[in-house]
Amino acid sequence: EENKLPLSAKTVGGIATFLSKPIWNKEKINYTPYLDLEFKGNFEVDDLTYKDKIFEKAKFGLELNKGNLNLSNFEASYKNTPVKANVVLNMKDDPKVNMSIEVPEANIADFSIGGRIYNLKDGRFKTSINLNSKASSEDEFVNNLNGNIDFETVKTRFFGINLKAIYDDIVKRDKSEGLTEFANLQIASGSTEFDKIAGKLGITNGDFKILESNLNIDNTKIAVKGDGSIKNWTMKF
Repeated sequence: EENKLPLSAKTVGGIATFLSKPIWNKEKINYTPYLDLEFKGNFEVDDLTYKDKIFEKAKFGLELNKGNLNLSNFEASYKNTPVKANVVLNMKDDPKVNMSIEVPEANIADFSIGGRIYNLKDGRFKTSINLNSKASSEDEFVNNLNGNIDFETVKTRFFGINLKAIYDDIVKRDKSEGLTEFANLQIASGSTEFDKIAGKLGITNGDFKILESNLNIDNTKIAVKGDGSIKNWTMKF
């Protein structure tokens, strides 16, 4: 049976049950001041701040050549987590951006992943991201986003569903009547500990598909398939 989930779901006190839906700004970005600039250099910054996020001990190469920006070999620490990135931005005419981001290892406890009901706790994760899109505004970026995201978490606990209770009920049940009702009671309550969650998201024009994804729990591998929309902030699986 197909399950549909709004990523933001309902909110209570302004806190989403899973992930709050961002507001994508449609205002065009003004690149004009940068179109005639030229410079090139390698930089080291102890505390680099971007939109209230602090990257410590940042190292990177930066080249701007008449509307073409190249951020290369960026390395820094964010919340005690190593981050690597490369970004190429063409600001002329129809602006476009290509980027790759790698987080080789991070503690989930250092981040807020989820919301009021559905969230991840404990364990470690890593991710590799490759994206390209238009770059004239946030809205254009999201609606034209393409690429893929590989991810893996180990020894983590997902709050908001009790898979063990559902499994235990299924193996002892001799009739299907009432199964759906019981399963629904285990959603938005309880938690499930996973040995590993790994997979890939493929993104096409702001919509995504879950590819090659598996949940490992108690020596059992569960394949997961689904799709959704970053634009509309929905997901089904």
